[in-house]
Amino acid sequence: MREIKFRAWDKDLKKWLGWETVSQCAIGEFVDDVRFELVQYTGLKDKNGVEIYGGDIFRDNSINQIYKVIWFKEGFRVEVDGMILSFDETLTDGKCEVIGNVWENPELLERDA
Repeated sequence: MREIKFRAWDKDLKKWLGWETVSQCAIGEFVDDVRFELVQYTGLKDKNGVEIYGGDIFRDNSINQIYKVIWFKEGFRVEVDGMILSFDETLTDGKCEVIGNVWENPELLERDA
């Protein structure tokens, strides 16, 4: 069973509020406040043990491909070059690493990055 937890990007302070902070408040406080971007943990970790959340950007070092993690319909997917692909353990099987996220590092998604 996948562990359910969240983190929130504070748009004003430009910093992450971790699960410890988010779990102490009502999730609705973050969902309803436009100041925060609430994202969910995928249940997967990268090759370095870093938890992967929606909005994260990671690189598959074996093929030098960059992916963005998104929520699509009923689950997590990855987006690459405008295509939406499945997202599962095979993408994080010892070769991928989180290199940033869409709020702090949007330049990583630029075509020439």
